[in-house]
Amino acid sequence: LVNSPGMTWNLNLSGSVNHNKILDFGEGASPPSEYYREGYPGGSMWGYPIEGFSDENGDGMISPEEVVVGEEEKFLGPMFPEQEVSFRTDMTLWRVLRINLLLDYRGGFVMRNTTGLIRCAWGYCRAAWDPSTPLREQARWVADTNAGYEEEGDFIKLREAGFTLFAPETWATRLGVTRLSLTITGRNLATWSDYTGPDPEVNSHGVGTTGESSWNNWDWNAQAPFRYWTARINMGF
Repeated sequence: LVNSPGMTWNLNLSGSVNHNKILDFGEGASPPSEYYREGYPGGSMWGYPIEGFSDENGDGMISPEEVVVGEEEKFLGPMFPEQEVSFRTDMTLWRVLRINLLLDYRGGFVMRNTTGLIRCAWGYCRAAWDPSTPLREQARWVADTNAGYEEEGDFIKLREAGFTLFAPETWATRLGVTRLSLTITGRNLATWSDYTGPDPEVNSHGVGTTGESSWNNWDWNAQAPFRYWTARINMGF
C-alpha cells in the first residue's frame, strides 16, 4: 500500500468458505458416525435443545422443572468452520523498525463444550453452587442434555504480533557481520469469542485418530494453544 523512503506498508487478506451437504452414502455404505447424515453437512452437531427456562419461584436458582427441553433431536450446526479469514500486515519505518500483525477469523460452526459439561456433571462448575451464576448457565446444567453445551464457536484471534529492530551498520561492522537485528514475536496473544470453554479452536480428538473419533470436533479437556513470546537475534554474513 505504501512504498516510500521512510515507510513501507504491506497488507494481505485471504479467505475461504466451506459449504457441503451429504447427498447419499451409497449402497451398502454406512455413516462413519451419528454426526454424518444425508441432507446435512459432513460433521454436524445434533441434540435436544433447551427451548426455554425461567426462575419461576424467584429463588435465583434454576431447577429441572423450570427448564423446557425439546422433545425432538435437532440439527444444531456444522462442527467445522464454514468461513475462514486471515489478515496480515507489516510496516517498516525508516528502515529501523518493522512491525507485523496476524489476525485470524473462524466462523459458522458449533463447538461442543464437553469440558464444561463434564465439570458440571461432577459438580465442579460455578452453576452447581453459585446462585449468582447467569440463569442460562444454570439451565444447561440442570437440563441433562448435551445441547446446552453446543455453543457458537466463532472467534477472532490475534495469532501473532511482533517487531524487529535493525541495528545501525556500524554496530554490525564491529561484530564482523553485514546485518544485525533483534526480533521479538508473540503468538496466540488474544481471543475474542462468546464461547465459554477454554478455547474455541481446540479439538480433543486431534489429527490421526481412528474410528468415530476422527470425524468429531469437540473440546474435551484439551489443552488450549499456549501464549508465548520468542526473542531472536539475526545476523547476516
